[in-house]
Amino acid sequence: GNPFSAHPKIDPETGRLVTFSYQICLGGSLKSGGLQTRFTIYELDQQYRVQRRLEHEFPGYAFMHDFAITKNYYVMFHNPVDLEILPFMVGEKCPGECLVFDVDRPTRVHLIPRGPLPAGMPSEPVALEMENCFVFHHANAYEDENGCVVVDSVRLPELGELLSRSDSDLPFQHVDWSDLPVTSIWRQTISPWGALTKAVQTRQLSELFVEFPKVSPKVVGREYRYVYLAAGFNPRINSPLVSWLKLDMQTGEETIWSANNSTFVGEPEFVPRPGGIEEDDGWLMGFLYDGSQHTSEFVIVDARHMSDPPIARLRLKHHIPHGLHGMFVNEYYGPSPFI
Repeated sequence: GNPFSAHPKIDPETGRLVTFSYQICLGGSLKSGGLQTRFTIYELDQQYRVQRRLEHEFPGYAFMHDFAITKNYYVMFHNPVDLEILPFMVGEKCPGECLVFDVDRPTRVHLIPRGPLPAGMPSEPVALEMENCFVFHHANAYEDENGCVVVDSVRLPELGELLSRSDSDLPFQHVDWSDLPVTSIWRQTISPWGALTKAVQTRQLSELFVEFPKVSPKVVGREYRYVYLAAGFNPRINSPLVSWLKLDMQTGEETIWSANNSTFVGEPEFVPRPGGIEEDDGWLMGFLYDGSQHTSEFVIVDARHMSDPPIARLRLKHHIPHGLHGMFVNEYYGPSPFI
């Protein structure tokens, strides 16, 4: 089968799980490198039965790790990245080494209708251009009172800097983090009815170096107030992620929780409090890795009071390798569970 996105969304109104798969196909134009990318978007009910299935093709190689949803749209960012197909196919390079960032090509935003739209809204997919950048992760998206689509995303100024300055043979401990580009959170306001180059307005929401945005599952695809992110130890340069940040989208207030100088945080997860009313009434939780002790722990923080000490710190018997998202392995590496 085809690979699926690592970031499915659950629509809080319908309860459906929304995700996409993709397939890189030969047959595109020479301008697009002879490739095209076919995306299949799925909406699944709570029994994982397909309720909606939609195919959409993009010219060339479309690198999309994440996407966003609103009440009426699927939102997909087409990064200006090409794939050197030959070294990848013959196994000379891994996929990441075959990516080529085009600094002269705009990033394209695609709004794909989720179904029949209200009168006056575009009934066909819309593709709009914005400034050149690279987006890994989206925090959330929604439609405002003017009918514009608002998307909050963590983005790099360009992927080319990261690819050119990252040496795959260099040990992790020797990476000069300050020489790498900084990811930060931006807001894109998209008018489906605007002129091609003027339909996307952007502004930076925070100068802090952040990644792995999360919101309450109650507000996915809806207007919201709080986003939670992992942040670096130096706010304005690239660095290992050592703290969790709560960003208030209304006031701009930034609240940071961190453990100590030798502890690195993983991707945060927000869990709403049962019966809670306020958007931030819940817990932020995730794994920490203590580099000085070579141990891991699971930490739970009150999302309303991020500056307070954690509610719980559960020290684990075995360290968890620090990585991107989660990882599945078919072999158990810990002590015997029967001892």
